[in-house]
Amino acid sequence: MYQLYTAKHKKSVAVFLYHIKSIFTVKALCLISSIVTGITVTAVNGILNYTKYAEHYKETNIGYFIAVLAVTFVSATVVTFAFIQFVCYLNIKKQTKIEKRLEEDE
Repeated sequence: MYQLYTAKHKKSVAVFLYHIKSIFTVKALCLISSIVTGITVTAVNGILNYTKYAEHYKETNIGYFIAVLAVTFVSATVVTFAFIQFVCYLNIKKQTKIEKRLEEDE
């Protein structure tokens, strides 16, 4: 009886540690991918804006161009991060549900 409890306890601790590790990995991947997406959206938007409105962005108004790029980067990164976090949350929730169902079957 004691050995069964210990084996089951060790298994649950290992599963818990695995989930903690996967959550941190998922969060890091979410952050990295949202930053990469923010940079990509900013680069595309910057190129398109500069080619379309080059006459407005002369030497004295280049600050506006940089401000537009900064706002674009922040907003694209935040929106992408929120969306990816939501999808990751749904994925983890579904994985937990499947694991519980598999444990009940055993």
